[in-house]
Amino acid sequence: MSESDEFAAMYSRYYQRIFAYSVRRVGLTDADEITSQVFLQAWRHWQDDSAARGLAWLYKTAQFTILNYNRGQRRRRALQHDLEQTADDVGLDTVDLVEDKAKAAAALSSLSQSEREILLLSAWDGLSNRQLSQVLDCSEAASYVRLHRARRKLQQAFDDYGTKSNLSLKECWNAD
Repeated sequence: MSESDEFAAMYSRYYQRIFAYSVRRVGLTDADEITSQVFLQAWRHWQDDSAARGLAWLYKTAQFTILNYNRGQRRRRALQHDLEQTADDVGLDTVDLVEDKAKAAAALSSLSQSEREILLLSAWDGLSNRQLSQVLDCSEAASYVRLHRARRKLQQAFDDYGTKSNLSLKECWNAD
């Protein structure tokens, strides 16, 4: 039996159990995404780690994936709150805010994963250049250049999507 056949058999055997576990933890809406991420990790570790072939490993991976998901949800809620607070502070019309938030999300989504990651770590998580270099496993100079390029690319995306310059999210990218 080939490795892909073995993986397919393991997937068929354990999918429903990992899906049910995910549903209990995050609800039906997001459980499929969580379960997909778990099996993606299993596939990535399939050749290197025989533990990735077991149910306990899948549950542990699901647990970590759900923890990451929940952290992301908290960050999104905090960002939503911050955006709403900023809108109240500067008096943006609600319609403009919704449009700008959608455009800002589209602009951010147009970036590569690594560009989004460095921007989020810098602006939302407040990491310094030294901390960025440690997280990204590169020199401080390299992290500074990556951040600068990502900010420039995001600025271009903001311009392309027509995001208003007074949106506080945009200001985050320009703070060193």
